[in-house]
Amino acid sequence: MIAFVSGTISAKEDASLIIDVNGLGYRVFCSPAVLEKVEIGSEQKMYTYFVVRETDQSLYGFLTQGEKEVFQKLLGVSGVGPKSAIKIVSKVSAHDLANAIMQQDESLLQALGVGKKMAERLIVDLKGKDFPVLDGADGALHSDLSEEVEALVALGYSAADVSEVLKKIDSQDSAERIKEALKILGKS
Repeated sequence: MIAFVSGTISAKEDASLIIDVNGLGYRVFCSPAVLEKVEIGSEQKMYTYFVVRETDQSLYGFLTQGEKEVFQKLLGVSGVGPKSAIKIVSKVSAHDLANAIMQQDESLLQALGVGKKMAERLIVDLKGKDFPVLDGADGALHSDLSEEVEALVALGYSAADVSEVLKKIDSQDSAERIKEALKILGKS
């Protein structure tokens, strides 16, 4: 419903910001990392996710569209609500989370700050789903690359290495991209 808000940061609270949008103050819940990055008085665009519950209406904010989309993926996991999802996004970068899910690496998720039971649940619920690949530069999502990444990860290459190599390949043909990536990865 509310895709983004853009305005002046008028206050910071424990887990939220108040964004003044033409005289209307929106409370936007966000991760501690976002709270650290923004300054009171600065102009900011926040990509938002609006949650409506029987007793609550809350707005969750992200600096990139990619972070928002990962948050939405987490909401699809059994037992994960918006507060849990924002905690996970604050503990684990969206890029690391996507890589751990694609590699189905429970220990990596635990090392990144997710508990054992939650790590198991994330892998079970997100395994086999089209989990997007993140461009490390801006957190933008590129779902079209996930099939290529999955194929190369299945061959034993790390998702991070594969993602970096695929960014450098210009071809649009998926099979050609995989062949070219194999050549590059084989040399390193």
